Amino acid sequence: MWASRLEVGGWASKVRGGWWHAGCWLCVALLVACGGGGGGGGATPVGIAPVASFNISADTLGTPALVNFDASDSTDSDGSVTAYQWNFGDGSAGSGRLTSHTYTAAGDYTVTLTVTDNSGQTASLSQAFTVVPGFSVSGTVTAVAQTAVDSDTNDPFSEEVANNAQGQAQLISSPVNVSGFVAKDPTNNSADGDRFASRADGSDFYEAVLTQGQEVVLEIGDWADTDVDLDLYLYDMNGIQMDFSIGESDTEVVSPLIDGRYRIEVVAYAGQSNYQLSLIVKNSGSSARASGMRAQSPARPGELIVEYEDSVILGRQGLALRAQGMGMRVLNPAPGRPLLNHFDAASLAVDDLDTRLASIVVSDHIPRTAGQVALMRARYQTFMKAKAMARDPRVKSVGLNYQMQPLLTPTDPMYLQQWHYPIIELPQAWDVATGTGAIVAVVDTGVYLAHEDLAGQLVSGYDFISDPANALDGNGIDNNPDDPGDGGIAGSSSWHGTHVAGTVAAATNNGKGVAGVAFGAKVMPLRALGKEGGSSYDILQAVRYAAGLSNDSGTTPSQRANVINLSLGCQFCYSAFEEIEYQQAREAGVILIAAAGNEGNTDPGYPASYNGVVSVSATDRFDAIAPYSNTGAFVDVAAPGGAQQSGAVNGILSTLVDQAGSQRRSGYAYYQGTSMAAPHVAGVAALMASIYPALTPAQFDTALSSGGIVDDLGASGRDNRYGHGRINARKAVQYATTLAGGTVPASLVATPREVDFGSDTNSATVDVQREGDGAIRVVTVESSASWLTATATAVDADGLGEYTFTADRGGLADGPYQATVTFTADSGAKLSVRASLYQGDNVAQEGAGHQWILLLDSDFEFVSQRHLDPDNNGEYPFEFTGVPAGEYYLLAGTDSDNDAILCDAGEVCGAYPTLGLPTKITVSTDYSGLNFNVLMGGALGAAISGAAASGAVDRSEAASQRGVARRRVE
Repeated sequence: MWASRLEVGGWASKVRGGWWHAGCWLCVALLVACGGGGGGGGATPVGIAPVASFNISADTLGTPALVNFDASDSTDSDGSVTAYQWNFGDGSAGSGRLTSHTYTAAGDYTVTLTVTDNSGQTASLSQAFTVVPGFSVSGTVTAVAQTAVDSDTNDPFSEEVANNAQGQAQLISSPVNVSGFVAKDPTNNSADGDRFASRADGSDFYEAVLTQGQEVVLEIGDWADTDVDLDLYLYDMNGIQMDFSIGESDTEVVSPLIDGRYRIEVVAYAGQSNYQLSLIVKNSGSSARASGMRAQSPARPGELIVEYEDSVILGRQGLALRAQGMGMRVLNPAPGRPLLNHFDAASLAVDDLDTRLASIVVSDHIPRTAGQVALMRARYQTFMKAKAMARDPRVKSVGLNYQMQPLLTPTDPMYLQQWHYPIIELPQAWDVATGTGAIVAVVDTGVYLAHEDLAGQLVSGYDFISDPANALDGNGIDNNPDDPGDGGIAGSSSWHGTHVAGTVAAATNNGKGVAGVAFGAKVMPLRALGKEGGSSYDILQAVRYAAGLSNDSGTTPSQRANVINLSLGCQFCYSAFEEIEYQQAREAGVILIAAAGNEGNTDPGYPASYNGVVSVSATDRFDAIAPYSNTGAFVDVAAPGGAQQSGAVNGILSTLVDQAGSQRRSGYAYYQGTSMAAPHVAGVAALMASIYPALTPAQFDTALSSGGIVDDLGASGRDNRYGHGRINARKAVQYATTLAGGTVPASLVATPREVDFGSDTNSATVDVQREGDGAIRVVTVESSASWLTATATAVDADGLGEYTFTADRGGLADGPYQATVTFTADSGAKLSVRASLYQGDNVAQEGAGHQWILLLDSDFEFVSQRHLDPDNNGEYPFEFTGVPAGEYYLLAGTDSDNDAILCDAGEVCGAYPTLGLPTKITVSTDYSGLNFNVLMGGALGAAISGAAASGAVDRSEAASQRGVARRRVE
């Protein structure tokens, strides 16, 4: 009897067209002799013939086809196999248990194995297969400029140069993107040949020249895996620590304060991971999720926000005991949600604390007082406590408690007109809606409840300031959100919340004071900011209350808020834990509006820069961005915030408190700040909610991004100053009226949304179509740069269809370029498509380390592979031979973690012709000149999402999360 079976070793394989994908093994076993008869009491018969069995493997069966033969499975039950003879079917013969043979001509072949045992008996087995004509596929892979690779990755095929100490720091250029790997402990994976199977690679050091204004950004490739955490440190050349970023997010960022030469350390705090280290010009987009555990972070020492596992089962007493057992004190042990915990940071023992922090004390570049050093030590200890608790199975989540501040720039009060309302066409909006039925929660310093212009405009609120010393009202949280002042002495208070509340919904047509944006709406006053600002925990309790979620008050409002205004924030205070809390409020249906910040820079501020929170920048009375306003990649919309450098009357006029001694009276004043801009947007959202009560946060986002409720200012389409534009109340109520009628306003969508020309591609196709209800017509197509044009090539009468984007490289200096094409519809809706290219000598002269290049079939599955090392020009010539006719993809990259998967996040990666849009090649003859680039840019799965959506690539589910292609393990 005989049996045949296909054995697949580790990856999907298939037999097609008479040839095998590599890794597809054919095992055929033939029993030649069975031995004789029964009897003998079950004794083993004498002279049983051996059993012949062999496997055939080949990358391809295209000429010239190198075929491997393995007879290791041949057996002999009463002895041993002593000889292996092969007839390869083409007149050639061979011997040995393992052998190979090259077939140079196409045709049908039958290979025969004959085995001989120690008693001289033989057995044979034959198997037929077909060799088809094969072709050569060749070209050159080039590592783009500003690309480098860690000199000691886990790939055993790469050269190893240790960079584990300051004296071994690897020299890198600036700017640059570095692909690296670190492991706190040995990987214990010797089976796959891991370089660090039996030893750790805990740190990587780099040395580079940095300038003030640069950022060093660490993106952790395997952060989503269980227990992976990398940290980032910055030192001067004397080993003095200048900055650190040691958080729990997937991104860490440090920055130099002065120009100079520095050393950078990537540390594996836990687990093992690929990473991308980027030395770039400061860009808020790069540090969106940057750690809040930095030297500049406004974290409150000795305080953590913790949610314990099984807290509902534990109950209040069990929670208190668990916290105590972990060295924490919880003041209000309420089950089922995150709680504020306290501990003595100064007494906490932290490994390497003195080593990490002692150098800061003596730094000439950052002079610090003894008090500042003590504060930094306490914060560092708090950070380490948070990191340790995050790995404790008794803890569900943990976050820092940041100190936030109101975001205003106050000046002397005076009276004049509210110029900021006509600019956003508010009077026209009032003809349609005034906000009746909507509720806007104002999380702030509280509100002067007796203000004459807020009478009848408030619903019940709450005071969530937990620290009596910060509250200035003699107690902790209570049900009275009245603002007693935040200055401590008469005349020094900001009355910030009262000013914000007046902008949202001050009474109108009452013969007093000012008007509110949504004067028919109600304000829910929630007090979370006191004398010293407010902690993120107290602010989150107020947000949860407004959203109708459980909170420290033990109560929820009878009607949740439609909108929450957050005219507060901080920088260097990102918290993944906190972002989840805001997401929960959004999921409850609340629109979250926050001030972008008043530092006048592009660093992200929080909560404004969290996903799902609308970030508002500020404009002056001439629609220019206010000089103090933060801008950047996370700004969603602009609104009037005032600019008083030319006079107080150019600020935002609203309600305030006129305090004389201990007496408070209704007053009015001009303030400026993004704190003043945010309530304009919150009020407009309330107008929309009054027309369409079912308005969701996602619908509000779409209204912004489509241009439906804004005036496009600055660069056409979305930009980093105005976001999608300056808010327009008239357009907003019109948009809401359409929603209330059951239709979604038509907008434009593009596939793909981004185009990457790379260094040698000059054209690409973009498909523009309608989304939503009703007709829409493209009326203008504008490019933001002279080198980029967009031409209609196959469009209908409405301008919908295919456009060709063309890059004109003539006259461009060497370097990277980005530009935007903006499509504007007859409705005013806009669509922005970004394009990028690299011009000039785009080669990393030192190359980018050891590369793998894969030949993949039309389903993006493995066919063959080659090792590549750079030549003297930093380039990687390659050739595949014996490739059968068909359609293929080419993919190249590093495998820094040696997991046999290419294009993981943190690895160098490229595809033919560009990473942004891999394209199949059709092989029917020898194919040369297939040149393409490899570069840093995260997992290819993300980079080609647009191509996959358009049908260009059909990727397997297994490849969608961690890289996209599996190589053969060697």
